[in-house]
Amino acid sequence: MQTRSTTKRLIATTAVAASTELAPSHAVHRQVAITPSPTPSQKKRRVPPRSPVVPVVFANRSCDTRVPCDELRREMRALVAADPEGDTKTLSGWCLVDALTHCCCANDGKLLPLIRKAGPPTHFLGGEENMIGDGNDSFRSLCRTVIAQLLADKAARTIHSKLLDVVGSSSNLTPSNIVAIAARGDVENELRKPVGLSNAKCNCILKLAELFQSGTLSDDLLLKTSDESAVRERLIQVKGIGQWTVDMFMLFSRHSPNVFPIGDLAFRRGTKKVFGIKGSAKGGELCPKKDLQKILDAHAPFHPYRSISAYYMYKAQDLAEDGSGDM
Repeated sequence: MQTRSTTKRLIATTAVAASTELAPSHAVHRQVAITPSPTPSQKKRRVPPRSPVVPVVFANRSCDTRVPCDELRREMRALVAADPEGDTKTLSGWCLVDALTHCCCANDGKLLPLIRKAGPPTHFLGGEENMIGDGNDSFRSLCRTVIAQLLADKAARTIHSKLLDVVGSSSNLTPSNIVAIAARGDVENELRKPVGLSNAKCNCILKLAELFQSGTLSDDLLLKTSDESAVRERLIQVKGIGQWTVDMFMLFSRHSPNVFPIGDLAFRRGTKKVFGIKGSAKGGELCPKKDLQKILDAHAPFHPYRSISAYYMYKAQDLAEDGSGDM
């Protein structure tokens, strides 16, 4: 027989309505422990209510990380712009403060320490550093991205610098000037060899110049249209441009909010480091095919701002390479 001081626990079966994703008629049965009210000596000091929190909703799920809403937004706003009244809209029209706040809260604040350490991706707020506004900015961006295919950053910058030397300056890197080189009939000695381009990359740049010259491609189509699928479809048709090149253009030139650059090695390595995911490739590297679902799951909470989570995968990799320490 139990003593009188022993608290008698009653177990009752309670029908609890399932989440809103289930029909009301579906009931989930669970056991609920019912405990008598505590004695006055057992009562704890009343805990004050929490501050308002940021609820982040994505894909029929929500993440409540108990981060004070107004405090977190103020912090992100201060990171993005010193001017409290400054514009925080990106080239594509989405708000960078909204995106950062969302990504700070999603997945129980997994990215918050990294965002604080690496700083905000302020390049989203304006055009790229070499944007001129003459209608050829997307052409220049694509040339630079094509050059960077399968190359380390330093090598890509060197080759791009040589291309600018050939045409004279960044502002002279235009479709008409590249077409003019081709028209003179000595692409090999005037373009490919001096720049250090492979045959495939040289031919791709020549083809891009022709398409921009004819109006098939343009800044209006690639940077200003709201139909991102049309942009992707048009670019992928150009020989020499694959999914990686399109993703890099969408992320760093068009500033699309939800780019998922699965084909980029630095993105996958950053994902492995930040989320502690072991891949199926050699050395535990993440394979873009075999480990696709793992990577998708890791970044799913940051939808519809996966461009932000992608950016911080690059920053995580940069910090790891320069020995800046853990996030």
